[in-house]
Amino acid sequence: MDEELFSKIESQTQRDKIFDDIMRHNVEIQIQLMDNTVLSAKSFKKFNDEFILFRELPNQPTEQDVIITFNLAPEKYFLKSKLIQKDKTCIIKLTAYLYKLQRRKNFRLTLPKFWDPTFDCLSQGAEQIGKSFTIHDLSNGGISIEYAPGEFETSIGSQMEGLIKVNNRLDLSVTVGVRHIREVGTKAYPKIRVGLEIINMTKERSEE
Repeated sequence: MDEELFSKIESQTQRDKIFDDIMRHNVEIQIQLMDNTVLSAKSFKKFNDEFILFRELPNQPTEQDVIITFNLAPEKYFLKSKLIQKDKTCIIKLTAYLYKLQRRKNFRLTLPKFWDPTFDCLSQGAEQIGKSFTIHDLSNGGISIEYAPGEFETSIGSQMEGLIKVNNRLDLSVTVGVRHIREVGTKAYPKIRVGLEIINMTKERSEE
């Protein structure tokens, strides 16, 4: 876990309060499964050190590691946990691996389409890619791209090398890491959106 981005909640008392606040305020949680599917849950119970969801997950293993995210304004939290399916319920262990996203002054903006912003992925790990993606938004720490299911494959933690291009007038050579993956779009036109954190960036070319 990147200590610059996340801080671990060390106090058991503080963790218990956060978990109790989830129940008190009926907070929705996001559950990212091992296959990167993201589920939303708002109707669940807390029993001892577990969240109990009264639902089944077909075609999913009986036990898997998951990442839980939720917001308790103004903070955002992440929980590394384990999900166990048993008797038509899902059990989420409330582990000590609870982290809070560090708050910092940053920005996020949506880029106009006429700017034609793209991320040209040259490689992913040792694999040569050579594929261009439209950039949908930009922050001081990263970008997001989208593609159709089956068009491209990646996973959280993967690193890519490529170029950020804006209006064919600026090339930024970047190393990016995959921070999150989620399904967007519609049932008829599904898309995968990937959030990429910029790890390193250098200016390659600027033209007037």
